[in-house]
Amino acid sequence: MSQLIRTALFAIVIGLIAAPAAPTAANQLPRLDSALRDALKQLNVISKAPLPNLKGKVVLVTFFASWCPPCRVEFKHLKHLHEAYRKRGLEIIAINYFESLDGLSSPKRLKRYLKQTAPPFHIIKGTDAIAKRFADVYRIPSVFIFDWHGKPTFQFIHKYKATKQLATEEELIAAIEPLL
Repeated sequence: MSQLIRTALFAIVIGLIAAPAAPTAANQLPRLDSALRDALKQLNVISKAPLPNLKGKVVLVTFFASWCPPCRVEFKHLKHLHEAYRKRGLEIIAINYFESLDGLSSPKRLKRYLKQTAPPFHIIKGTDAIAKRFADVYRIPSVFIFDWHGKPTFQFIHKYKATKQLATEEELIAAIEPLL
């Protein structure tokens, strides 16, 4: 079976076993406060330098995996956003999560993915604990935007069986523009 077919089948299977968790009173989106900023800084850096000080910045956080087709498209959007808004105070953090689910990926695949997508933003290795802090992320891509006070202002979680697989670049711009 070709790798492309395996990847497509795996994406279907992951949709069946990893149902989304809609935020409830118990798992509402957190504020990007000092505790969450510190938790993010404790994660292992995959590419780029360690995370900068996020206090007073507009922060976009996304969860991704190299085997996720919508994540590849999302990275193109994020590169454009980084180029357009970095100097105005936007920080983008991509958290690699579900990378080794079912053994589909390998460190070589992630390295190849990062070389192909060439993200100019921060990439860090996710953990179950950090996913739990973000409304129990169970699906990717999942995107969260926080204003410069750390208040959550936007979220997109790829929903089970949804035809829409990622936030559009226009939606992200509309969410970011008023914050800068």
